[in-house]
Amino acid sequence: MNEAQKLLAAAFAGELDLDADASGSSGVSAPEGTAAPANAESTQAATEAVAGAEAANTATTPGTVANASAQEEHEGAPIASKSGGYTIPYEKLTEARTARDSAIAERDQLRAQLEQMTAAQAANLQQGQAEAQARADAGKAPTQADQNLAAAKSLVDGGADASLFGSFSEEDIAAGINKLVADQVAARVEAALAPQREAQAREQAVTAEQLHAQKILDAHKDAFEVAESKEFASWKSGQPGYMQAAIDRTLQAGTAQDVIDLLGQFKQFHAGAAGAAAGDPTAAAVAKALADAKTEPPVSLSSLPGAAPAGTEAERAVALASDPAALLEYMSSLPRDRQTSLMNSVV
Repeated sequence: MNEAQKLLAAAFAGELDLDADASGSSGVSAPEGTAAPANAESTQAATEAVAGAEAANTATTPGTVANASAQEEHEGAPIASKSGGYTIPYEKLTEARTARDSAIAERDQLRAQLEQMTAAQAANLQQGQAEAQARADAGKAPTQADQNLAAAKSLVDGGADASLFGSFSEEDIAAGINKLVADQVAARVEAALAPQREAQAREQAVTAEQLHAQKILDAHKDAFEVAESKEFASWKSGQPGYMQAAIDRTLQAGTAQDVIDLLGQFKQFHAGAAGAAAGDPTAAAVAKALADAKTEPPVSLSSLPGAAPAGTEAERAVALASDPAALLEYMSSLPRDRQTSLMNSVV
């Protein structure tokens, strides 16, 4: 037992000497005769109390440390996600808390307003019915307010929204009935005009489609012819898959300007290919040989790609059709007159 525990135990046992500090002693009186045994139980109780206090202090230490650690945590520090692999900005937590608090406050406010409205409705409805009944008992004719009240109650009993009539005061009931009548009239007018509006919408759709097509035709008079041509289909099929999808999307749902740009791009490519073929006879022969090799099946073993050279120059050119570089090299090796003769034979 340490010095503090001894002092506390002595205090509980009544043996603490307050003048002991002056003499330098421990402050615990020495037992006299049977005094110590008489106070043994008190001393034991004091010791147990000290031990219990220390245990309680030890038990609360982890919670206190954790609380202090939480308070010391920097508010701007990011928060780990559930998986632990990512972090979420602290601002997101703040926004979520703010939104939650705002939603709770709004909910409580709406709940209070609803309770207040419900109480006002019940009170005004009861008062209005009592006044209507009093007039009826007195033999008086129902007033307009009485008729409105009866109509509103009938509508609510039939499933109408009670909030339409506000607090069920005379003014709110009249306003609710007027609104209900106006809504019914508007619905009937809308139903009567619906066929005419649908016809107008169809006409506008047709007009928009015509304007769309006309704008394209103003830029490309042969737009429909080009879009349906074999050359356009071949050009599109030569594009990457994502480009083919973009071309189809442009033709089906693109703006007029998008279609104009697409057709213009194809025409530039087509004109370049046609000009190159027209200006270079060798390139034209190569292009035709490649086209024939793609569209016509081989007629002999020598026509197969990689087969042995054929006996004639024309057969040799056809055999090399699948290898443009080799075909160009072979054509360049021939004299000019034989090149012309060969091209005439394959054209």
